[in-house]
Parts: sequence; C-alpha cells; structure tokens
Amino acid sequence: MSTDDELYNLAREINDAVATIQSTVKRAATSSVEVRLPGDLGTVTVTGAGELQRIDLDPDEVRNYTTASLARQLLAGIHQAEHDAARQRAATVADAIAKEHLR
Repeated sequence: MSTDDELYNLAREINDAVATIQSTVKRAATSSVEVRLPGDLGTVTVTGAGELQRIDLDPDEVRNYTTASLARQLLAGIHQAEHDAARQRAATVADAIAKEHLR
C-alpha cells in the first residue's frame, strides 16, 4: 500500500471516529435522566444537556408540604437530576472516546 493510500485510510478512520463521537455527544445531550423526589412526591426529568424537561407531582402528596419545603424539595431534585445527567453524559462520551481510541 502506498503512503498516500495509508494517509487516506488514516484520515478516513479519524473522520469516522470523530463522527461517531459527535453522534454520541448529541445523543447524550438529548437523553433524559429522571430523579424521584422524596416519598411519593413525584419526579423531575432533565436532559443530558441539563435542560429541565418535566416535573411530575402527586397533588395529594403536595398537600403535605409547605410552600417553602416544597420549593426546597423541587430545587434539590432538579439539582440532583442535573448532576446525574452530567455524570451520565460524561461517562457516555468517555466510553465512546475510549472505544474509538482502542479501535
């Protein structure tokens, strides 16, 4: 195989690896992480990019909280979901990079 062919194949492998990693980054950013709030209060869902997607609350459980304590639980749940989503996104991207590096 000529040097030009080797360089062409290497460049193609690099482009393929970059495309795979970019695709993984996009998927990781749009994936969702759901965190359960204390008791049966509900759930908070955040994307891998840290965007709040959804808050589901059980109306019967909400009645057991004061406004301030409900706000604290929601804020804590959102922060936990953001943290979990960021960790999941980072792990997914790191795995993709490691797989491409070992290829």
